[in-house]
Amino acid sequence: MQNNTEENNMFSVGDTVRKVVGDYHPTGTIVASFVTLDGNRRYVMEFDVVPGMLHIFSGNQLERCYAS
Repeated sequence: MQNNTEENNMFSVGDTVRKVVGDYHPTGTIVASFVTLDGNRRYVMEFDVVPGMLHIFSGNQLERCYAS
């Protein structure tokens, strides 16, 4: 089942996001969203710095970027 932290971090295709955990913090755009077989939501982010590079993240690894 999906945990509450992930439920609070819902993103849509087209959202600009930044990875906020771990050693690197790339930005990119959500290009897909899906639910795993065990019910967890995952997001596919296309990187800004390396266009075309895709990575799958959980919602608690990302934060929405807002235009300044």
